Amino acid sequence: MFSHDTRWEEVDRAVAAGELGDVTNVRASFSFTGLAEGDIRTHAGLDGLGCLGDIGWYSVRAAMRVFDYELPERVMGHAGARRFANGVLKDCGATLEWSGGRVATVDCSFERPYENRVVVSSASSSLELVDAFLPADDRGAAYTVTRHTGVFGKDAVAREWVVTPVPQVSRMWLKFAELCAAPRSRESLEYMRQSIAVQRVVCAIERSLHC
Repeated sequence: MFSHDTRWEEVDRAVAAGELGDVTNVRASFSFTGLAEGDIRTHAGLDGLGCLGDIGWYSVRAAMRVFDYELPERVMGHAGARRFANGVLKDCGATLEWSGGRVATVDCSFERPYENRVVVSSASSSLELVDAFLPADDRGAAYTVTRHTGVFGKDAVAREWVVTPVPQVSRMWLKFAELCAAPRSRESLEYMRQSIAVQRVVCAIERSLHC
């Protein structure tokens, strides 16, 4: 759903315009607790990816969105991943590496308190979304840009509020209808390309976690 958030369009614009400098790092986390016993996300007989295939997909997509859905050159699952008794993931993380020293760390968990945060960084600036995937307010959402000076200095902190005339879930369904009406359009094919790229990385993480 977050792909259709008006605020993320502003983040895209800021990154593309070079307002943060050369972005080299993304950190994306999504977690919550309290899954009911037998929840569909824990079924090994479905996709079997657990937290990675559910909320981990958001973290991976956020990182890849910042780097224009370019496939990473290297994917490394983190040590310490935890699984349910049936082998389905309930907590995991990974590092993704691109050329030019660009790196993303992503994690997801069904065992940690609620968090949905993304931080996009260059050597001199960072952009943070503390409710990156599920905005706290349907009327609008914020992101914070911090300019850094010296080792611990902060030259400026700006909080940008983006008005949301239509909530992201409504925009998602409107866009879905458009794409279904023209399944072979350039825009529809681009959405497919993005989704396939994200799924390839998610599957690569799962393979890496088994190594």
